[in-house]
Amino acid sequence: MTRVRVVLITAMAVFVGMRCLQPVLGCGPWLPTAYFTFSYHPFDERYFNGRLGVLQPTYWRIYLYAAYRYLSEPNLSGDPAGVRPATRQGNEQNWVTAWLTARRSIRPDDPLPQIDVYRETQPYRYYLNYPEDAFRNAVQTLEQRISQFGADSREVAEWLKAQDIVFSNQTGQNRIPEPAPKDLPPVIRADRDYQIAAAYFYAGNFDEAAARFRAIATDSDSPWRSWAPYLVARCFVRKSALMGEEDAWDSQTLAQAESQLRSVLQNPQLEPVHKPSQKLLNLVSVRLHPAQRSLELARNLRLINLSQVRYSEPQELIDYRFLLDRLLDLGGSSLVGSAEETLAVARQDDMTDWIVTFQDSSSSAREHTVERWRQTQSEAWLVSALVKASVNHPALPELLRAARQVSSNSRAYPSVMFHRFRLMMERGEGAETRREMDGLLPEAEVEWPRSSLNLLLGMRLKLATTFDEFLKFAVRVPAGVGTSDSEGGFGEVNEHAREPMFHADSARILNDGLPTRKLLDAAKSDQLSPVLREKVALAAWVRAVLLDQEPTALELAAWLEQRRPDFRDSFRAYQTEPTPGARKFAAVLLILKTPGLRPLIEVGLGRQEPVTEMSIYRDNWWCPGDQWPYSQHVEDLRDPLRVLYLNGQTVTPPFLNEQELEQAGKEREALETMSTAPNYLCRQVVEWVRRNPKDPRAAEALHLAVRSTRRGCGDRDTGKFSRDAFRLLHRLYPDSPWARKTKYWYGSLG
Repeated sequence: MTRVRVVLITAMAVFVGMRCLQPVLGCGPWLPTAYFTFSYHPFDERYFNGRLGVLQPTYWRIYLYAAYRYLSEPNLSGDPAGVRPATRQGNEQNWVTAWLTARRSIRPDDPLPQIDVYRETQPYRYYLNYPEDAFRNAVQTLEQRISQFGADSREVAEWLKAQDIVFSNQTGQNRIPEPAPKDLPPVIRADRDYQIAAAYFYAGNFDEAAARFRAIATDSDSPWRSWAPYLVARCFVRKSALMGEEDAWDSQTLAQAESQLRSVLQNPQLEPVHKPSQKLLNLVSVRLHPAQRSLELARNLRLINLSQVRYSEPQELIDYRFLLDRLLDLGGSSLVGSAEETLAVARQDDMTDWIVTFQDSSSSAREHTVERWRQTQSEAWLVSALVKASVNHPALPELLRAARQVSSNSRAYPSVMFHRFRLMMERGEGAETRREMDGLLPEAEVEWPRSSLNLLLGMRLKLATTFDEFLKFAVRVPAGVGTSDSEGGFGEVNEHAREPMFHADSARILNDGLPTRKLLDAAKSDQLSPVLREKVALAAWVRAVLLDQEPTALELAAWLEQRRPDFRDSFRAYQTEPTPGARKFAAVLLILKTPGLRPLIEVGLGRQEPVTEMSIYRDNWWCPGDQWPYSQHVEDLRDPLRVLYLNGQTVTPPFLNEQELEQAGKEREALETMSTAPNYLCRQVVEWVRRNPKDPRAAEALHLAVRSTRRGCGDRDTGKFSRDAFRLLHRLYPDSPWARKTKYWYGSLG
């Protein structure tokens, strides 16, 4: 193939997929979050090599496609070259930079133009106006014209001037180059005709662009004539995409595009554009003939080298997922024909049927998946049936028998074993489940993905019969750490966190299900790491202070004094105060100075700042009825089977006696009804200072109390407490440095 033909092939793709409705994200903060189990992405380099782990129905469909292939094709091998980092497509900024770099090489003194590759059609609705090939074409054509005429030639200057106008059609701007002067060489005039047609295209005038491309197609001297018929179809496609409501493509205009593309493919003289024309026809067929195209795509996807999907998703898979997204999530939006009828045809393919059924939680899907397993005896359908099975289903005995026959070498093994254990446990076979699970855990810790291992450990936690056993399985190593929106697809996840942390299930038991004295036992237990023992002890000490459990608070203070040198003097001062009231005030003062102290054991990474530092996000002390350690981990709580003793019922760990359970309930009720930290701390300080105005710590304590109302979690009463502390400080200690530092009191922030 000649260089000119290569240039034309890469040049003429003036339309890449639409990007309507760009996600608009709020302004963070995107704080680091520990993910113990992934719900949407496996986030494991080995997944596309067959290391599936425990499959989740909530996985994005690209991962379920890979899972089906591996489960239904036992001999399908992974990547023989081993794990490689994922490659990424070049981003839009790189496209523009490549063009501007080439431009600057011949016009170094010109100011660089501003180019926006997206064009806005409505507020917050954009589409990709200038695709990568547009810039690649510009670079290659510029190089070719420089080779023909020289960098300083008039011909190149005229070409560049027109190209700048072509790339200036951004939101609200419609600019078209002037016709080329007649004394320029024919190739430059032909280039100008193409540039004018392209400018109309980028400006959104698709009818005029199509008319000009048709004219180019009849110009035997134009180097663009072979591509012009294809570009006419491009005009129809983009017009169809933009002329209706959001993502509702116009079928009549699409039909014109289909007719145009078929005529191109039937013309042997247009062979240079047959490949891109076929790709564009495939895109059109997805929307015009979704049922037929879904079957074609599913058939073609069986032939793809699966390991390469990890590195570069093929267009067939993109189109296939697009179809399923529209049929299942958007009710057939933008597709021609009934969504129900199209989906019924699509499900004639076993892979499509499996993906759709696996993600369907209805009772009809449960019955269908059992029926398909009985018909096929495939591991893919067995996994689906086990995921959906319940203890009262009549097919459960035969499903469990089949599950026992699955080899440990099977890629279905983790999913089968996890749900087999779940069903055994639900049937009340706790002792047998515990014995088999303990036998599997050593292997799972080596072979299973961390996310799947944590699912298994969470289930094992449910079977804990002693407190030491509970503590052993209360902590897990996160599968990864990312931003708080990573699971939704807007952030990266890495595996840098390798320290064990409290999962949401165990943290809820520790916070809601144990009396404070039991937390003291946890702090002293060798089942926890020294870091976690200190975290438990600090939370338990705050709880004991708030609940006026002074013996426990003193014992915890003595334990912490030996292990936290930074708190040694404060805890020693607390213990040596002469009266209970003085000790309570010393404790409140320490809490005020330490905004990271709270009566809660945190999930995962927890608060990012050291306990002694103030959080700029007001993540300081505690809020009333504070449940935030769980709300950040909804992906771990979505399925109640993953969470120990939660199922909407009262926490009842079996390793607590009746007296401990009763005490835990009383403490939980007291903490849930306690006011927010600034209100509580202000009240304690004001009451103490009124009784003890000569206390040398009084002015500082009042200042810190007022500060807490600004930096802590407020409610409608916080302003009153802030004002009382402020007025008392300035009335009793007006000349103190603490009064000079306290210029304002703060109203309610709740």
